[in-house]
Amino acid sequence: MGDGPVSEAGTAALDVWKAGVDCKRHQTSWCSLCKPQPPAAEPPTLVQVKAQFPTPGLVAAPTQERVGDLKERYLQLQPEPDPAAAPFRAKYRQLFSAEGLAGCSPADMWTFLTSTVLADPGDRRGIYGTWKEVGERAATQSIRDTIEYLLRGPASVGEEDRLSELVRSDFGTKGFKEALLTKVLCVTQPERFLPLVVYSGTWGKRAIATEVFGLALPVAAASGMTRGRLAYWSNDLLRDLAGPEFVDTEHAKHFLWCVLQEVRGQPSIFAGSARSGPRLDTVDLTDLDADAVPASVAESGDVTDMPDGADLSDPADVVLTAVVRDLTGGQGYSGDPHEVERVGMDRVIAYFKDQDAGWVVTAVDQDKCGWDITAVRGDERWCVEVKAISGPAPRVFVTANELRHATATPGWVMAVVTRALSSPDPVCFFTAADVLAAAEPKVYQAKLEPADGTAEPQTRSVSVGTEDERAADVATG
Repeated sequence: MGDGPVSEAGTAALDVWKAGVDCKRHQTSWCSLCKPQPPAAEPPTLVQVKAQFPTPGLVAAPTQERVGDLKERYLQLQPEPDPAAAPFRAKYRQLFSAEGLAGCSPADMWTFLTSTVLADPGDRRGIYGTWKEVGERAATQSIRDTIEYLLRGPASVGEEDRLSELVRSDFGTKGFKEALLTKVLCVTQPERFLPLVVYSGTWGKRAIATEVFGLALPVAAASGMTRGRLAYWSNDLLRDLAGPEFVDTEHAKHFLWCVLQEVRGQPSIFAGSARSGPRLDTVDLTDLDADAVPASVAESGDVTDMPDGADLSDPADVVLTAVVRDLTGGQGYSGDPHEVERVGMDRVIAYFKDQDAGWVVTAVDQDKCGWDITAVRGDERWCVEVKAISGPAPRVFVTANELRHATATPGWVMAVVTRALSSPDPVCFFTAADVLAAAEPKVYQAKLEPADGTAEPQTRSVSVGTEDERAADVATG
């Protein structure tokens, strides 16, 4: 090959490399710039990657026994699934079928996007933004195309990998990602998919596998472990671990959530709490306005998630409404808010009447005293704040006045009624300490007055100094 630099990766160069001849260009042993690279290893096949994923057989025997005991108790306490799940699933299984997808209207699609029945998709800012940006018809068509690819895409791309492709930010419909895509799978393949729509996160499938069953599931960055594959395989794993004793996959999902609450030491059905499950840990802060609501929905009058008095023309009112709606899981904003509140009051009053005789129950919800019902029996006095919600999770909106009374009023408790408009769950009580510990400041009201009583806004000059000078300014106020 002479004294010139070796650059080709042919047979002669490979022979020189094997013989250990120095690189003429760099006067050293073969370097990364000149050394011919051996052929790249073939990527692992889908079967090889899946073989690395945990299986039910890895669960320790004591864990299996404990979960089995909890399952037996759960089925006695909750023998039936959420009654709203089956009709919702049947409706969208038909709408998303090969024959029905083209006829899925913007109103039907909007309901699927916003409903928390079966599964709560959590943060929907992305899809709301798409809906507003391109309009309801274009957004609906884009989602139809995305669903068609997910369910009936090319056979050359496996179903797990089609999901992985759609989860990518540059593929499919913007904002219609893992949670909503998985919810599509839940309604179209209900025998297979648990309504657990995220892999990661506090209430995701990975957390359940780890905390309930002691299985360490891989992260998406692992070799060959794409988001779609993890979503499919973790679903199949948890479905098998839950067992076949449940009425449907929604029933099994709720059991797994309850066990997760139990192992975390949180209020659960096993400790007498109402049938409940967590919402995804996201707050839906959107800048929706009237244009974001499908015209077909608005014309039909089926805008059921806005409270009385909400002004869709006022962006501040709309954003506050969105925050409150997501924080409460439907508290008063799904269906008739007055009916939700009435059911809650009736259920709590009935609870006391069903207890031992002697309770004197008085509704004080119109008195604005900081709670809704006063229940007295002898020296025992309960000041009951009632929260009724249409969704399944006891996540509620608490006012500053209610928190003040929770702190200062002896006997203050909160009673929560979930699924108020479908099949109300048993009343679940929380102490003032429970509420105060769980309360997080999400929305603030600022009453601002012009400086010096003037009507003109005042400005304050700010000196831009060094970082230390700015820190000193902050420290001195």
